[in-house]
Amino acid sequence: MAPSAFLKKVSDILTRNPLMSQEHFFPSNAPATDFQQILAQHMMEYNKNQSDNTVSTVKSQVTDVKNIMLRNIDKVLERETETANIITEGADDPQA
Repeated sequence: MAPSAFLKKVSDILTRNPLMSQEHFFPSNAPATDFQQILAQHMMEYNKNQSDNTVSTVKSQVTDVKNIMLRNIDKVLERETETANIITEGADDPQA
């Protein structure tokens, strides 16, 4: 989604660029220079936002894994408690 938003924004900026409408009155490298500046500015902006999204995604995934591990540990502890109860009940009544 970010790449398409980036391309759309750059395209909109370049189509509204006054140099593009003055094609016969500018030096040949003016649109290229303008394009490079616009592209560089927006690449930095979208790359920064992308890294922020990556960090938040990884943090979310780590939190999910942590929660799953805690649930699994709780289940194991419950099973061990049940097993310990069965063993102690069996020790109380040797004929069982």
